[in-house]
Amino acid sequence: MYVYIFFFISEMMGMLKQILANQMVIGEKLSTLEANQTVIHSKLEFFGEVQGTLIHNQGVISEQVEKLSHDYVDKSETLAQNTLLRECKVAIKKVERSVCLMTGELRDDALDEVARMLPINTLESVLEVEEKLKEPHFAQAMTTYCHKLKGTSEEVDGVLRNLFTDTLLESFNWDGRGERQALAKLDVIEKVLRGK
Repeated sequence: MYVYIFFFISEMMGMLKQILANQMVIGEKLSTLEANQTVIHSKLEFFGEVQGTLIHNQGVISEQVEKLSHDYVDKSETLAQNTLLRECKVAIKKVERSVCLMTGELRDDALDEVARMLPINTLESVLEVEEKLKEPHFAQAMTTYCHKLKGTSEEVDGVLRNLFTDTLLESFNWDGRGERQALAKLDVIEKVLRGK
């Protein structure tokens, strides 16, 4: 019976040693698992911080894009308004210049040249004026001069007497019948006085 007890104790001791060895392996594995969990936990904290930073940065980027978009719209509107303003200023200058030319408040070389050429007294002078009327600036100056002569009335008699001398008008009639030249075919009449 002692043998049997000894054998039993010996068997129990072996089992206890085996259990102890297994517990040591499990303890090591638990330590490794705990270490891994610590690493995972620290990485999760890091990813949480990174995610917070990303969310913050996305908010900043979103605000900047919105501001840029708003600024772009404002700049487009400002550019459009500036363009319109420049166009208005140019139009105002043109109107102002035309009014000043008509009222005589502004001197103009082309207008002075027209005044020097009138009244036309020879056929050669008629040809010279007709040639000069091909220049847009001169034609505009002649039109302005004639409007000043005409004033508010619709009468062209006074304008014709300022454009041509009586002696020269004897060589013309309206449609050029007979030996006379056609007054109606002259550009100074057709384009300037009649505006065609």
